[in-house]
Amino acid sequence: MNPLLELAALIEKITGNVIPEREMSRLEAVASGRAESSGQKTLARYLRYLQASGDSDEWRALLGHITVNESYLFRGCQQFRALAEQVLPRMPQRSRDRPLRVWSAGCARGEEAATIAIVLAEALGLAEDDWRIEATDVDENVLDEARRGRFGPRAVARVAPDLLDRWFTQRSTGYVLDPRLQQRISYRVMNLVQEHVPPDNAFDVIFLRNVLIYFRPEAQRRVVDAAIRSMQDHGVIFVGPSESLWQLHSSLEPWDLGDCFCYRLPEPPVPAIDPPPAVPRPRSADSGGLKRPPRPTGGGSTATPQAWSKEEQADPAALARRVAAAFDAGNPSEALAMAGSASRAAPDDAILRAMEGRVLALAGEPQRAVAAFRAALYLEPKLCQVRFLLAEILHQLGRNRRARGELRAVIASLSTGACRTPPALEMLGVPGSAEIELRSRELLDETLDDTGTGIE
Repeated sequence: MNPLLELAALIEKITGNVIPEREMSRLEAVASGRAESSGQKTLARYLRYLQASGDSDEWRALLGHITVNESYLFRGCQQFRALAEQVLPRMPQRSRDRPLRVWSAGCARGEEAATIAIVLAEALGLAEDDWRIEATDVDENVLDEARRGRFGPRAVARVAPDLLDRWFTQRSTGYVLDPRLQQRISYRVMNLVQEHVPPDNAFDVIFLRNVLIYFRPEAQRRVVDAAIRSMQDHGVIFVGPSESLWQLHSSLEPWDLGDCFCYRLPEPPVPAIDPPPAVPRPRSADSGGLKRPPRPTGGGSTATPQAWSKEEQADPAALARRVAAAFDAGNPSEALAMAGSASRAAPDDAILRAMEGRVLALAGEPQRAVAAFRAALYLEPKLCQVRFLLAEILHQLGRNRRARGELRAVIASLSTGACRTPPALEMLGVPGSAEIELRSRELLDETLDDTGTGIE
C-alpha cells in the first residue's frame, strides 16, 4: 500500500481526522519534513516509527502541522449573542457549590475559550467563582499558546472596542487577556475519538464547533454520544454552521435562537390544559383591505401548520411548489404557515430558512425576513440569492451601509463562482445568478446615491 495513504489512514484511526484528497500533497510535504527531522529518512520508515509510538512527541509535532488552528475571537458571533441573551437567562439557578460549566472542544489557541469567558463575565460578572470553562484540543503545542492568553491583532479584530479595552491589555506584540478571565479557563489535551470525555452531567454548555466536519459519520456519532453523556439535562450544544446533529442523534432537538441555533435534550411534555371559552369580539370597521397578510397562527381555513417528515424536509423543491401555489391562490397565511412550520421543524436547514425569509418578505414582514435570511446565510454563506434578498430589504429599511456590504459580497461571490442557487428559491420567484448580478450592481449604485435614514 502507498505509505502516504497508510499514513492518512493511521491519522484517521488515531485522531478521527479525515485527510481529504486535496490535502494529500500537503500531508506528504509535512510528513517528509518530519521524517527527515526525526532521522527516519523515508516516508515508509517514518510511518513504521509512528505505528510503534502511539503517544509520543513526534505524534504531537505532526498533528501540530496538520490540524487547523487558525481562528479569531467572536467567530460566529450570533451564537455568543444567543448564549448571553437567550440561553443563560433560561438556565436553572445553580447552588453556590456548583459553578456553571462550559466546555470548548477543539479550542486551538484559545480564541473560542477567551470569547466565552468574555461573554460569561459580561453576563454573570466576576464577583463569585460561579462559572468555569474547560478547553480541550488534541494539539499540546497550541494549548501551550492558549495558556498564555496572548492574541495578535488579527485574532481580536472582531472584538468590540469597549470589550477590548475592558478585558485586554495591549502589548507591543498583541493583546493579553485579563488574568481574571484566564484563570477561570482550564486547558488540557484531549483526543475526542479515543479518550473519555469529562464525567457525566459535567457541563451546562458545550461548544463542539467546527470539529465534527473532520470526522466520518461513525466517529461523529461517538463524539456526540460522549458529549450528550457529559452535559446536564438542561444543557445545550453549539456546533458550527456547516455541521448538523439532526441526523446524527435522535435524542437531541434543535433550539431555534433566531439567527442561529443550538441543540438540547427534549423538554418534558407539559400537561394539556383546556383553554378558557372564547369571548366573542366585535368586528372592526372595514379598513379597505389589509396592508399585509396576518401572521400565521395555525388558525384560518387552510393555514394549519403541519408536522414535516424527514422525507418532506429533504425535498424543499416540493415544499416551494406548495408555498408558491398557496400565494398564487391568494392564501398568504397558508404559505406563511407552511414555510414557518417546515423551518421550525429543521432550523439547521439553510434552504428552509431562506424560503421562510422569502415568504415573510413577500408577506410584508421585513424585520422577520431579515432574521430568517441572516440565519440562512449563517448556515450556508454561498447562497448569494439570499444575500441579495437581504440587501434589498436592508435598503428598503434605510440601512444602506449594511446593504452595500451584502451587495459587494454578492458580486464577489458571483465573480469567483462561490455561489449556490437552489432551484427551490427560483420556484418562489427569486432571480437567477445572471439577473442578480445586474440588479446588485444597480442597487449598489442606488445605495451610494441614497445615504438612508434608518438605524444601521
